[in-house]
Amino acid sequence: MLVTGPRCWFVAGLLVLACERKPTFVPAEDAGSLRKAKARPMQTDQKAACATLPPLPVTSQSEARLWFSSNEIRAFRRARARQGELYLAANPPLRVDWPGRNFCLLPPPASQRETVEDILAPAGSDAVIIVYGTSEAARRIEVSNDKGRTWTRARDAGLPSLAPSSLPSAIEGFASSAGRMGRMFATYGGSTLDVSENGGLDWSRQIEGAAVPAQGFAIDFAGDTLWYVAAAALDRVAAFWIPLSDPGPLPREWNIERLPDWDANGVYSAQADPFDSHGLYLGGQGRLGHLRRAGKQVTVDVRWNVPPSATGELYTYVTAIWVDPKRSGHVVWGGGQQGGGPAQVLESMDGGKAPRPVPLSGRPAGVVRAIQPSPDDSKLLLFLEREPDTALAIYVIDR
Repeated sequence: MLVTGPRCWFVAGLLVLACERKPTFVPAEDAGSLRKAKARPMQTDQKAACATLPPLPVTSQSEARLWFSSNEIRAFRRARARQGELYLAANPPLRVDWPGRNFCLLPPPASQRETVEDILAPAGSDAVIIVYGTSEAARRIEVSNDKGRTWTRARDAGLPSLAPSSLPSAIEGFASSAGRMGRMFATYGGSTLDVSENGGLDWSRQIEGAAVPAQGFAIDFAGDTLWYVAAAALDRVAAFWIPLSDPGPLPREWNIERLPDWDANGVYSAQADPFDSHGLYLGGQGRLGHLRRAGKQVTVDVRWNVPPSATGELYTYVTAIWVDPKRSGHVVWGGGQQGGGPAQVLESMDGGKAPRPVPLSGRPAGVVRAIQPSPDDSKLLLFLEREPDTALAIYVIDR
């Protein structure tokens, strides 16, 4: 169970000091349908502290402008959007409600050495799943079925306790037709795959994996396929995938296809292509590609490639990709420069082949970790992990 003392945060630009309250405990019988999924005897009732974010800045399509930043929200990794809400994997994690711009703190890490590695908010449900990791103790997964009011500790998460902190866990999943219990998948940087059939409460090992890759990984769904793309030994890149539409039990091993055209370029992000049920965009070192499966054959088309060929030239690690679900070929991606420097964002209307740079006001140093549309779908939010303090900053640009 999660037990914490009072902690407070001040978010730049706000007039409200948000303090986390000490949680109380409620019986599992109050958790509704969670009891049907082997819920634990007790749950943590997290009365989340909430405050209001400042109004959005006046924006345009020519430059991204700073909305807000906070020195107390650090180590940002992921943003998830769902029906008027944004969920952020950071230390501490938080939920932003739209259009009121209210933000509420979610359960923070249990110690200074623990970090939030991923967060999942399946569409069509009130579920929230958070993965916490540390190099000193077993990873843990906390599950809420009511947008973060009550929390239940997952059992048999299967995620190893001593994986390098540079290779965080990743979790993907979806809600069931009932809107609550859905199938979830988790990996930790090697090709091991764990699965939950009850919305993240109970986990079992589905695929026993190989060694942890050296240059990163990405996991995402594309149509009826679960993709896991990883850079392994000697910078060799491979695509692992399993079909999810086949009748019968889930496969016990991956389909694997080597991607020699991507070798030595790392894997830092992936995003499904909404206009291709078997394709997804892939981000690496100074390049953006489009991965596609036809039967059991997998190919990658390198759309944008800017290697550091000239002396002193820097390249961008592509750590975030957004694909417009309404306009085919509209892709925005971003990341950080080799050796540090201003964060980089690019936009293309032809699938990545001819991008234009998107300037960020003030040229902030850091890495773009996520790109999400605002819940009202009028703007793009660029989530930046600043350097050198790893603090969160959110920039806004018109779509």
